[in-house]
Amino acid sequence: MSKQPVAVKDILGYKFLSSLVASPDKKKVAFVVSECDEVKNSYSSYVYLMDLASRELRRMTNMGNEATVFWLNDETLLFPSNRDEALEQRKKQGEEWTCYYALKINGGEACEYMRIPKNVSAIKLVDSNRFAFIADYNLVRKDLCTYEPEEQENLLQRYREQEGSYLVADEIPFRQNGPGLTNNLRSRLYLFDRSNSSLQAISAETENVGFFNVKNNRIIYSPKHFRKGEPKIFQGGLSIYDVDSQVLHEYVDDSTYRMRYCGFIQDRPVFMGSKGERYYYQENPFFYYIDELRGKEVLFAENELSTENSIGSDVRYGSSAHILTDDQYLYYLSTINNHGHLMRVDLEGRFTKMTLEGGSVDGIALGENEIIMVAMRGNRLQELYSLKDGKEERLTSFNEWVQTDCTLSTAIEISFENDGVMLDGMVLPPVNHKKGEAAPCILDIHGGHKCAYGTVFFQEMQIWANLGYYVIFCNPRGSDGRDNEFFEITGKYGLDDYSDILKFVEVCTESFPDIDSDKMGVTGGSYGGFLTNWIIGHIEQFKCAVSQRSISSWATMFLNSDTSYQFPMYQPDSDIWDNIESYWNHSPLKYADKCTTPTLFLHSDEDYRCPVSEAVQMFTALKYNGIESRLCVFKGENHELSRSGKPKNRINRLNEMTAWFEKYLK
Repeated sequence: MSKQPVAVKDILGYKFLSSLVASPDKKKVAFVVSECDEVKNSYSSYVYLMDLASRELRRMTNMGNEATVFWLNDETLLFPSNRDEALEQRKKQGEEWTCYYALKINGGEACEYMRIPKNVSAIKLVDSNRFAFIADYNLVRKDLCTYEPEEQENLLQRYREQEGSYLVADEIPFRQNGPGLTNNLRSRLYLFDRSNSSLQAISAETENVGFFNVKNNRIIYSPKHFRKGEPKIFQGGLSIYDVDSQVLHEYVDDSTYRMRYCGFIQDRPVFMGSKGERYYYQENPFFYYIDELRGKEVLFAENELSTENSIGSDVRYGSSAHILTDDQYLYYLSTINNHGHLMRVDLEGRFTKMTLEGGSVDGIALGENEIIMVAMRGNRLQELYSLKDGKEERLTSFNEWVQTDCTLSTAIEISFENDGVMLDGMVLPPVNHKKGEAAPCILDIHGGHKCAYGTVFFQEMQIWANLGYYVIFCNPRGSDGRDNEFFEITGKYGLDDYSDILKFVEVCTESFPDIDSDKMGVTGGSYGGFLTNWIIGHIEQFKCAVSQRSISSWATMFLNSDTSYQFPMYQPDSDIWDNIESYWNHSPLKYADKCTTPTLFLHSDEDYRCPVSEAVQMFTALKYNGIESRLCVFKGENHELSRSGKPKNRINRLNEMTAWFEKYLK
């Protein structure tokens, strides 16, 4: 059987791995496998189990709505599921419930284990009966579950009447990408006791809690105060709550660090935090522990490199743990050049790079004698891998059909220099290309800006390579993968990064003479959409462009983005009243009247990170100036359309982009 080109609808066959967790005895791992459901236009998710000694793999659930999983004990899994139609109907009417089912791994049906009267977003086991979790808390509704049932219903009816016809906002931001309208909502930390169904709030009602961990009946978490009349802050504090003594210790205020993680090495509290004094709020964090006797944080490891995996791909769905601790180390993911690696650090500040293979580590679990990873290697989509003594073993073959059935292009890594800085780029040659034949080319620009492109499988790029295009992409200054100084481009948007990209295009056309320089297109999303808009207003080199979830005006971003004023301020380092000239000079909209490039704009109507008005402004400006352009707005989608949007919309997006390039470059 001959291989077939990678096609748009192949997304319907991809498997996405997430929620990887090891059992308490570290002898098994559970995880979730998700896939597109074209008929329902959604995703189906199933729990899987692997015995690490035998490598036996089993699917444990069949309902298709088990999006996360965790361990109750070595023999029992817990997962939230929607199996009670009456409960679901009540939730639709405004009640708050999360129902958890228990499943014995050695046999039997899943049975309802507990109902927590809140909409849980993250949960961890404290002991056999108590659970710590984060859930929405509404400042107006309070905790409805504390009222008697009849009073609950009366209150719900009143809230439905008040909220049904119009929106009231009295804080910023009042909406966020993904969650939607968030006025009066906080992410609150709770403790639930299953033995008596009691619910206890741990964090204050004015606080947002983004992450937490539990060990030996102690809950460590990072609270951020978010009060009326005060814009939401990026910084976070650090507190520890002792479940047994009910004593709360507040060790770090929420005005010093941007917190990235908190947990325990042995019983010592540790956290990752950046002060932003040198490189603003995206500064890579240092590592600290808490001296509980003195009540102070102690720096144990300085760090200049990334502490997250920023390697982009459009074939992920869901997530797994990317930072974990044991009795000796803190393990975390890091972007190093154009690969996502696993690192660890001990309390003496000694760093070790754990992975040697290139690609992307997307999640980790700590086994008994090995580390289990969700990873992407070569042109493979996500699979489970074992890492032991520096050697990797692939454990699953969920997406092996892509290797056996599809024609694939392999990225060629290249290095080049611009302004005295060494940079990395990649070239994906056309599939079955005959040397000496000219081929069109697409420049693809990543989002971020503090993200990176790597050599991993990227469906849109493979589709275009199979259609006969060179696809070129690089990591200009501002990208992740290097030190703080490299990604810091405050006040330089459209300058250093733009210069690097143009140099990269020049290097590619010189190094790959079959690239037809008269048939080049450009695309990018988010920050890549900003640069796409910037490019078409400054040069006529590209015959067409596709601008995705883009930025066209920093002034309108300042007042419309869900980041409130903070991210837009990061670019000109001032607000619009102090320095409107800088906002305008760095805005692609200023140069739209110079544009001659036919441009397709793709945006989502519920994108609150880069609001749809950004695309509308640029589209209208091009139309006003007589430039061929097209605007596609995807209903009910947000900033994550290309990564987790509804399957049909993801397919339509790829079809629109590909048709635009085919029209102007073929």
